[in-house]
Amino acid sequence: MKGVNKLVMEIKSDGEYFEKALLFLKPGSNELTQKEISDGAEKILKHIEDKNKQERKKINIAYAFLWSGAGAFLMWITMLIFEYMN
Repeated sequence: MKGVNKLVMEIKSDGEYFEKALLFLKPGSNELTQKEISDGAEKILKHIEDKNKQERKKINIAYAFLWSGAGAFLMWITMLIFEYMN
């Protein structure tokens, strides 16, 4: 079977997106302490979550501009209709 001798580490996360992550450690990673590996894994998870938050923020800003433009266009159409009726 492949992977029987692999070292696996489970990292629990209290972030918004991830509950936990499984890390498959390379042979020879015994030189690092469990704390060093755990800290590195937590940094990776935090980086991914921060990147997702930034992307979501960009999308929200784009939607705000889109809806603002749509509102301005509807206001312009409404003004043309009222002007035409008078």
